[in-house]
Amino acid sequence: MNKKTAFKLLSLVVFVLIYFKAVIPFREISMEEVKSKLTETISEEIKIYEQGARGVTVYAVGSPQKYKARIPFGMNFFIGIIGLILISATKKFYYIEIGVQLIFGLIIVLSFLYGVKGNISFLRISDMASVYFLPLSSLFMVVLAFIEKKTIKVKLINES
Repeated sequence: MNKKTAFKLLSLVVFVLIYFKAVIPFREISMEEVKSKLTETISEEIKIYEQGARGVTVYAVGSPQKYKARIPFGMNFFIGIIGLILISATKKFYYIEIGVQLIFGLIIVLSFLYGVKGNISFLRISDMASVYFLPLSSLFMVVLAFIEKKTIKVKLINES
């Protein structure tokens, strides 16, 4: 096993340990905080459909549409970081990924908590960010890092 492979393997093990020992418990604590705020502010026209340790789904009375709010740093983040480790991405992609998760997390929580007061438009924002934007950003980061690596490699070959 060469040095690069050993470093990747060690990085994967360390990340998996940190994820399961620190990130998941933090997500569950965050969700409990959101649920406590939810019960304080929920409008009579909004009902809880489903709630768990990592997310809440609500609906407006009389509407079949359900709106989700998921805490960031979920499975897509986990897979995205593993992908970044496997392709040996530069540090900036890890920072960007964490930043994007934090920004979308803030958008999701604020729009959801405002939305459960009765403004359905904010529930739509929370749902779109939870279901589409957050997962896509995690997986797209791996694609961007891969493109950067290939571009750098082509430039080095052309300069030689």
